[in-house]
Amino acid sequence: MIVNSVTSLVFWLMQVYVQAVRMSSGAGEASSAFDWGSITRCVGNVLDSVVTSQFLMGILYLGKQEDAELFGKISKKYSEIVGLAGTKVPTIDEAFRKVALIELNHLDMIELEPKSVEAITYCLQPLLAVEVLLNPSSDTQVYVAQMLMIQRLKGYSTPRLYSELIRACLISLNNVSGPNRESMWCAFTFIKLPHILKQLNTLSKDYDEKLDYSPDVIEALEMLLEDAPVLDFYGHKMCLQHR
Repeated sequence: MIVNSVTSLVFWLMQVYVQAVRMSSGAGEASSAFDWGSITRCVGNVLDSVVTSQFLMGILYLGKQEDAELFGKISKKYSEIVGLAGTKVPTIDEAFRKVALIELNHLDMIELEPKSVEAITYCLQPLLAVEVLLNPSSDTQVYVAQMLMIQRLKGYSTPRLYSELIRACLISLNNVSGPNRESMWCAFTFIKLPHILKQLNTLSKDYDEKLDYSPDVIEALEMLLEDAPVLDFYGHKMCLQHR
């Protein structure tokens, strides 16, 4: 998976950089056997390609959510770099800081087709179809991170995001075949989806803990009720099942 590959690459660059700084500052045959300065420059070049790419930084943010253990090693290695004695390169240290402390609001996302709204099957439904089938045991926080990134990319309002998420689940639930996959999608739609919506709602800027309901969820359901094609299709399917 690309997420694990990019995250592992960054951790490996950190290990190489730490070793290069230590060896270049030492004495003896081991320190002079290699051009550690050249190795450090190579690390800097590769790392610069990562931190200047919003796509790769976005992948790293997903890696932070999906593999907390590996990203914990990255954070620990960055602390080691900060306390490292020797001849370090400030630009590389700063690049590692951006990687180790990455947050969603650090990403400069560009909206895709901001003046138009694409069909739901262009985005959320395929994503969920792949994620749920390949990673059925993923923590809900992984989906929350993905939804927040998509919301920024697409320029969705919070109710629109909720509506599209529910709609994607309904479409996927309808399209599955076989009892195993149907059970998997039922579990996701009726067990995990409410938790995902709750976590998204808690992170919303309009969240009010005093309310025992979410106005955004209500508006999302109202938007869903206006989606005639989906409702008509499900109504037709239910009629066929009761015949």
